[in-house]
Amino acid sequence: MTTEPVNEDPSPKSVDLKAPEPEEHRVRERAYLIWQEEGKPDGRALDHWLRAKWELKTLDLKEELARLESELTPEKAE
Repeated sequence: MTTEPVNEDPSPKSVDLKAPEPEEHRVRERAYLIWQEEGKPDGRALDHWLRAKWELKTLDLKEELARLESELTPEKAE
């Protein structure tokens, strides 16, 4: 009688947190606000665009992580 090996991995499953690219209109709006906050400097459009994209992607990842954590955390009884 042969038995199949049991593969019981007690570690939690890994979650791939790759946020999709933020929508262009959101990046444009945020870049515009950054440009205004910095005093409307010339020649910094790419810097503002990349910063806006990074900020929005970071925000989206934080929101996704919070959502996943709330799904994995058992609800407390009231």
